Amino acid sequence: MKKLLSLLLIGIVACMAWSCSSDDDPEDVIISVNDLPKDAQTFLDTYFTNSTIVKVEKDVDNANTGAFYEVTFKDGGEVDFDVTGNWVSVEAPAGGQVLDELIPEPIKAYVTANYEGLRITEISKELGGYWEVDLSSGIDLYFDGDYNFVRADN
Repeated sequence: MKKLLSLLLIGIVACMAWSCSSDDDPEDVIISVNDLPKDAQTFLDTYFTNSTIVKVEKDVDNANTGAFYEVTFKDGGEVDFDVTGNWVSVEAPAGGQVLDELIPEPIKAYVTANYEGLRITEISKELGGYWEVDLSSGIDLYFDGDYNFVRADN
């Protein structure tokens, strides 16, 4: 009887986990590149002209911004935009690095001086004006709105 109850409990937990899967999130809608805000389209045309876009998603019920857009490239890179089309996050493809043109000079200088030889694999503009920078070593760096170093997390 204990064995049967254990199996039943495992089955219930598995069903609950499957039903909570984000793969079928009704809040994410696949859209066309042409449906992105103009600023997002201009950004992609400027910095990612040689990249093949495989998916553009719109999160129509994001609690923080009201809506945002996620563009995924064939090479695995990704760019996220806010509701108005301003970029909020750029993730490089595996083994790659974020384009230098997208990294503010003070952040780039800090990384070069203190983490020589490491690549910036992702950069994000966080709520409140903070910046998060992920390095190829797995270290995350945080900067304030004036690009001053705040802390590092391993």
